[in-house]
Amino acid sequence: MESVEYAVVSPKKIEKKIVDVPAPKKGEYLVKTRFLQVCDADAKYYFGLRPKFPYALFGFRFFYGIRNRKEFLKKYPMTLIHEAIGVVEKPGPGASLKKGQRVVFVPSQPCYLHGGSPDCVFCKKDGFGEQYCRKSKFMSSNMPGFLRSYLILPEECVVPIPDDVPDEIAISCELASVAYNALECSLQKNDVVLVFGDGYLAFVLAVLASKEFKVPKEKLFVVGKSKEKLSRFSSFASTGLFDEDLHLKEKVTIVFDCVGMTAAEDIINKAIDLLSPFGRIILLGVSEERVPINTRDVLSKSITLRGFSRSPASSYSKVLKAFKNPVVQKLLMPLTAEKMKLASVVDLESAFEAYMVNRKKFLLEFE
Repeated sequence: MESVEYAVVSPKKIEKKIVDVPAPKKGEYLVKTRFLQVCDADAKYYFGLRPKFPYALFGFRFFYGIRNRKEFLKKYPMTLIHEAIGVVEKPGPGASLKKGQRVVFVPSQPCYLHGGSPDCVFCKKDGFGEQYCRKSKFMSSNMPGFLRSYLILPEECVVPIPDDVPDEIAISCELASVAYNALECSLQKNDVVLVFGDGYLAFVLAVLASKEFKVPKEKLFVVGKSKEKLSRFSSFASTGLFDEDLHLKEKVTIVFDCVGMTAAEDIINKAIDLLSPFGRIILLGVSEERVPINTRDVLSKSITLRGFSRSPASSYSKVLKAFKNPVVQKLLMPLTAEKMKLASVVDLESAFEAYMVNRKKFLLEFE
């Protein structure tokens, strides 16, 4: 079978090629890519690391930073994108999923698929999670991503999509799985939750906290910088602007930072101020620079900091189950990306440029 593949060979240069895809073996699936979605990491590799670019204008973490440019450029050529869904085109021998089954593609691959031990404490079933294993792989980072019309995936990396979950919602499963994993590992009974951020990650996390983890409105607070964006949260959370004094009715026990970047210092220190003793700060936003924080109050309050950036395949199934909830779908649907046909290099370039200029996301549909 022939597959169309797009590779970024150098910053802002994409090549389209035709490659042969072998038949699936036992434990594998030949899958057809239907929809893909661009994120910050993909854009970073498309545009390249450009420290002189006006970082503050767009807020992209990858236009400045301390990463070594020579090491960065060694990653090319790269087949990008780690958020994708598709259908099973051909199951391998003995596979449980049938042809035509819609599936989410999971980008993280356990180390035992690449010569590691099946008993790895991170990658084995019921382990700590393959995202923590130094020998695991992540597609579009240290192995090719999903920008291919057909590809072979191991059975560990395909998750069936329920019939009542639309494609427009399912495509967000990768990002939502990180939020779900953070909530599942961190939330405690009767927590008073504060979420920093008003973007899509913050929204998905807050929706899951409310509808899946049953955090009541009076114990769920969201702080951001845009009144318009914060209005989306108003039906299930209390909201406030970051630059205003926060008057919380209860003492916060856990904070989720869904922003990072240059705001990380302000957000983390604000969280330290607001948290009660033994409070927790959960970091989901990325900062490329070291962040000075108020360690004195971290010590005196015994505050815990924990980070999440990727998630195990098990979180994807849980997210898809949550996505079946009609209330969750109603909340997420207005934020879904606009569809765009992907038939040429020009189409892909247009999607990256739109993302750079105004953070506009497209649901790229392979033709």
